[in-house]
Amino acid sequence: MRNRGRILVAHDLSCRGNASLGIVIPVLTSAGYEVVALPTVLLSSTTDIDSCPASLSTTNWMHQAIDKFKSQDVKFVAIYTGWLGDAEQVDILVDLCQWQKKINPKVKIFVDPVMGDGGELYPCQAEIAKH
Repeated sequence: MRNRGRILVAHDLSCRGNASLGIVIPVLTSAGYEVVALPTVLLSSTTDIDSCPASLSTTNWMHQAIDKFKSQDVKFVAIYTGWLGDAEQVDILVDLCQWQKKINPKVKIFVDPVMGDGGELYPCQAEIAKH
């Protein structure tokens, strides 16, 4: 299969349940894209199993990973953001998108603000919604 380009996906990774990076990586890979996963948070489960699962923030690590991408001049055809672990990650991803737009003006940016279901915020997303 031909390589259709590199997509950065910033999303959560759940240990239990089928969602987020666990779904996005194989779907985009089978469509011919190189997927660069940027986990925003590790969760014990998806929120349909537990509305506020145990979590491990990757915010500090995200800074380091993006610094590596910048030093290597990694270009993406697209950036897709989903569930974020905390409000600081909004700023991290805005900076990432601005940097990519400078080095690749054709980059496509897709924002999926995964914050709730049925008109209700997930309890863990209230802080991010204020940002």
